[in-house]
Amino acid sequence: MPPYAAVNVKHHVPITLELAHPNYNKWAAFFTSLCSKFYLGGHVDGSLAPAPTDASWVAADCVVRGWIYGSVADDILDLAMAPKQTARDLWVAIADLFQANKAPRAVFFADQFHSMTQGDLSIDQFCQRMKQTADSLHDVGHTILDS
Repeated sequence: MPPYAAVNVKHHVPITLELAHPNYNKWAAFFTSLCSKFYLGGHVDGSLAPAPTDASWVAADCVVRGWIYGSVADDILDLAMAPKQTARDLWVAIADLFQANKAPRAVFFADQFHSMTQGDLSIDQFCQRMKQTADSLHDVGHTILDS
């Protein structure tokens, strides 16, 4: 058994990818870092050709898929999972969920950002909400200037 087979994904990817709170870029950074630590990055970035007849490749691919399953919310898995899917196929399906419809999402997040009010929130909570919305805009290719 390879040493990475017993790795707990939650120790390396401390967040769960969710649709309700878009955090794809943050999750992807943690996840690719995990894969790179164990020389398994090729299973998600496509640099390693699929080898379904090689038992060690299949075992490694199953581990990477298991890590994805363990770090992604069920609603995302419901949309992205398919039978006989490689880790790369699953990775691309998840990326596509978050990369689709960028323009409408940008309009929604920009409106949300520019109409935000502090209300009963503490200054820390308000700033965190602003940062999360700005990050969501960045994820869809739009940035908010510091000014």
